[in-house]
Amino acid sequence: MQKTANCSHHPYACPPPGMFRLRAQMLKIMRITTILMLVFCMHLSAASYSQTISLSAKDMPLKEVFKAIEHQTGYLVWGKVDFLEHSHPVTITARNMDLNRFLSVIMKDQPFTYKVKDNTIILSEVPGVVTPAPATVMSPTVQDPTIDVSGFVMNAQTNQAVAGATISFKAGDRGYVTRSDGTFVFPHAPVHATITISCIGYATFNMPVERLVDLPRGGTVVVDNTLIRRLENGVFVISLKPVTTALTEVVINNGIFKRNKESFTGAVSTFTGDELKTIGNRNVLASLATLDPSLIKVDNNLQGSNPNKLPTLEIRGKTTLTNANLNSQFNADPNQPLFILDGFETTLQAIYDLDMNRVASITILKDAASTALYGAKASNGVVVVETKRPIPGRLQGSYVADLSLDLPDLSSYNLMNAAEKLQWEKLTAGTPSTSSGTNYWLTEERNAARQADVARGVNTYWLKVPVQTGITNKHSLQLNGGNNEFTFNAGGLYSNQEGVMKGSGRKNWAGNMTVTYRKGRLNVTDQVLVSGNTATESPYGSFASYAAVNPYYRKTDSTGVINRQLDPVYDTAQINPLYNAMLYSINQAKTFSFANNIRGIYTLSKSFRLEGALQLSKGNATGVVFIPPDNTQFDGVDARQKGSYTYSHSESRSYTGNLTVAYGTVIGKSQVTAIARGQVQSTTNEGVSFSVVGFPYGTNGNPVFAYGFTPYSVPGASQVTTRAMDFTSSVNYAYDGRYMFDGVYTLNGASVFGSNKRYKPFVSGGLGWNLSREAFFMDMKWMNLLKLRANLGYSGNENLGNFTSVSTYSFVGGNNNTFGQGLSLASLGSPNLEWSKTLQGSYGLDFAFMNNRISGLVEYYHKKTDPLAVGANGTLPSSVALNDNYVINVGTLTTKGWNFNLRYSPIYNLKDRIVWTVSVSGVQSKSTYGGFGNRLAALNKAELDSKGLERYYDGYSPDDIWAVRSLGIDPATGHELYQKKNGQISFVYDPQDIVRVGNTRPEVEGIVSTNFTYKDFSLGANARYRVGGYVFNSALYNKVENISMVNGMGTVVPNLDRRALYDRWQKPGDIAQFTSLTQYSANPISSRFVEKDNHIIGESFNLGWRSSAQWIRNLRLQSLSATFYVNDIFRVESVKSERGLDYPFARSASFSLNVSF
Repeated sequence: MQKTANCSHHPYACPPPGMFRLRAQMLKIMRITTILMLVFCMHLSAASYSQTISLSAKDMPLKEVFKAIEHQTGYLVWGKVDFLEHSHPVTITARNMDLNRFLSVIMKDQPFTYKVKDNTIILSEVPGVVTPAPATVMSPTVQDPTIDVSGFVMNAQTNQAVAGATISFKAGDRGYVTRSDGTFVFPHAPVHATITISCIGYATFNMPVERLVDLPRGGTVVVDNTLIRRLENGVFVISLKPVTTALTEVVINNGIFKRNKESFTGAVSTFTGDELKTIGNRNVLASLATLDPSLIKVDNNLQGSNPNKLPTLEIRGKTTLTNANLNSQFNADPNQPLFILDGFETTLQAIYDLDMNRVASITILKDAASTALYGAKASNGVVVVETKRPIPGRLQGSYVADLSLDLPDLSSYNLMNAAEKLQWEKLTAGTPSTSSGTNYWLTEERNAARQADVARGVNTYWLKVPVQTGITNKHSLQLNGGNNEFTFNAGGLYSNQEGVMKGSGRKNWAGNMTVTYRKGRLNVTDQVLVSGNTATESPYGSFASYAAVNPYYRKTDSTGVINRQLDPVYDTAQINPLYNAMLYSINQAKTFSFANNIRGIYTLSKSFRLEGALQLSKGNATGVVFIPPDNTQFDGVDARQKGSYTYSHSESRSYTGNLTVAYGTVIGKSQVTAIARGQVQSTTNEGVSFSVVGFPYGTNGNPVFAYGFTPYSVPGASQVTTRAMDFTSSVNYAYDGRYMFDGVYTLNGASVFGSNKRYKPFVSGGLGWNLSREAFFMDMKWMNLLKLRANLGYSGNENLGNFTSVSTYSFVGGNNNTFGQGLSLASLGSPNLEWSKTLQGSYGLDFAFMNNRISGLVEYYHKKTDPLAVGANGTLPSSVALNDNYVINVGTLTTKGWNFNLRYSPIYNLKDRIVWTVSVSGVQSKSTYGGFGNRLAALNKAELDSKGLERYYDGYSPDDIWAVRSLGIDPATGHELYQKKNGQISFVYDPQDIVRVGNTRPEVEGIVSTNFTYKDFSLGANARYRVGGYVFNSALYNKVENISMVNGMGTVVPNLDRRALYDRWQKPGDIAQFTSLTQYSANPISSRFVEKDNHIIGESFNLGWRSSAQWIRNLRLQSLSATFYVNDIFRVESVKSERGLDYPFARSASFSLNVSF
């Protein structure tokens, strides 16, 4: 078999995956050469290198001389392996000798000759001299014509290189494996054979060589769903289609460098953009939460499916207190993970609005070994998003159209109808007394009128009044192309999403442009991102106001007019919520962002690489809320204060710069990689706001018509600048693919902490052992992977707010005297505020058996944050007169948990593209406070006074629910029985008996999924399960009990849960969950309202089709795909509680069409 020799074996000598590094000149030589070539490749050759040689050698092998030439000049040397095997050693002394003269000296008396063409030294046979061929080489015969084939194998979905793909010919016995950059060179390919390219996780490609070489330059063809393009320089680009498999080779991208998962000791999950699209087409975060249950998307029971509310996310539980008072307007949730987009830090909103079709992969970094590179920002985990890269070749593109229908999910509401509500009012009001005078007759008249209306069919379902079927249309267009030196990608997105509340919605637009230039050893990429959105809230207000309206009220009067009162005759105090909805109002926010990212990579040598990056970004946000003067909330208000206009505007500017030096080498069976990185970052946020009141009727919300500022208020303004810098070093060592070590040291500095505590070091280390590569497992052919890994290290959290190290003061409006305007202390300086450090440990087992048909992992983790940061008013008495701007360090928070993932493929036929995979995953975590003592007594008292369910005690969890334990309803009296702390039973509620009665965290939750692929069709189903965990059922507390009774013609009770009529105690002997119908006094919160929450959610179902059939190619298209989704289609749960109080949840059905051309 013919061989190709490569003088360079260093990993950095070849381009990274996904980047085509072969020069056009080299490719021309490949096409005309009849032998397999000898390659020495630096990262890229550079024409600007010196063309002189300095070398002193005595009897040096010619191969080593060629290495010196390539190192000093950047030229490439090509030739047969046989040439080196039969070459003569070289003795020479040269100092700045011209390259041509140097070559003539060393090539004298060699058994082959050479020529120099386009920075390449080509070795060839001396005419008339035949070089003996190795016994393994099969020389082509006249009857078997051959041709040279060279190219690049890539992933059709991510445009990244496919390394290790096997290339063979069915008519011969020859084979080849693609290099780490996906390239291959195959001289003497038999013309009458069939080329086969196969790789685990990809559809096998077969094509006659004759048909392949007949493809014209610049042409494109699709065979067996594989796209083949021939570039103008003759090189083939073959795009293999990934197939759903039990386990594929995963490359981890941590935002700084890439590593193969097998050599990594950290806990990570990686998903491709196409995997995200199999779950849904709404946004990447929703899909990611389904694919990996360790990323928890916390339900927002108030805002439901409101498209303008960002989700709350956690990775592996909490690391600090979730106290809203600690968060300034410019900071995120303190338990929110860090987001990285194409190597730069970004915001949750940027990821939420990101075009899914641009995503190449998303990696979730979960533990110390994987997140330590981000030091002070990594304790909550890191989500790394990489977008698709431009690829060389002729102009190509894709267009994706997404259409979604969102249907309001009202199934959790269990409200009374008109007849039931009237019956409840009759039972609870009793028999009216004639001594009540006029009110008695009015009450009787009102009840009779209500009964008559109900008899005529009045039964308004108010829940449907403010909702609609929301329609979302989204359009994405991406174009890319270029050559080996210059590539580009440009695209845009437009999305118009209607919410399920009438008048609410979100419009997004975005544009992206990426240009990459490669020349010699230099690689420069410039990326420009611009985006904006308009978020509009519903004029119908809170959904809760419609759930409260009694069903015996009509929406309009007999003439169709929407009146101010629901009942202008009897219940004049009951406001029709539709009246306010019909008034002109504004509740809108607009945002704009711009970012320019430039990155440069320069290969210093075959072992060293230098990389620098700079990001400049700018953004702004403007919010306007106008409530007209005729809104009923201004009833009884002075005319000069009717109507309000609130304006807010914020701007942000930031820059981030970093410089990285990377080193890599292979010594025998050992592989070492290391990086050193420095980064600086600065962010400035500015904001202004004001509120004015007093508008005349009929105005359009222009603040010029306002009477004046809101009483006792002045315009607000703020400016906050935060700066951070860090130095990071990382080293990875792997021996023989069996033993692995990761070590990271990071030194961080941040302005958000005390001036005396600006800098903090963070360290981590990890170990891995790939048992499946040990000799004692090698005979077990059924075992593909068995790997142990463990790591331990520190990380930090900067999402705590902005607190000053020095005391600051503010002017007091309206407090002027002869000495000038008054001042007040705005914030007491806290120069000794400590960093919150989190010690994380993670231990895992990865496995794959039976040719990867069974695979999975099991992980256990723990993390401890010490110290926590708590606002002063929760730790110090009020007499100290400090607010939450002063923060102290107190206490710890420890989180422990585990997670697992198991996949099995009962059908695994990659050849025919028939694969069926079933998987189940799960996660569990528990957090515990410590070190508080009695220092948070003020916070605990505030919770008690406000009837809150949280407490801050050592040994307990932030997810615990606190209440007095209930023993149920006494069948004899209908009153509640309480259990005191000492175990005694009492009818008397005592706040001193409050104990922990539940925890909102489930015992285990996860995803059960199945995916079936048959040829061009795919079917997927994903259901979320939750076992254990408790929830406070507010519907029971507010709509079954604790109801304000009707008092004559005064207060009218809003609509109630049907259990208030059917499940309450009525007579002695009743076994009931709720107190007597006639018990009007308020019942305190007890464990009776805390219920165990088990549920199953139909989170995602999809049916897809993708093809590159001939009829599609006849349309001049590369491929066509269509996918239908349904999301959150059902929910089966053990608790009947109202979900989506201010904004309902939704069920969605979507359709996606993808056209590649």
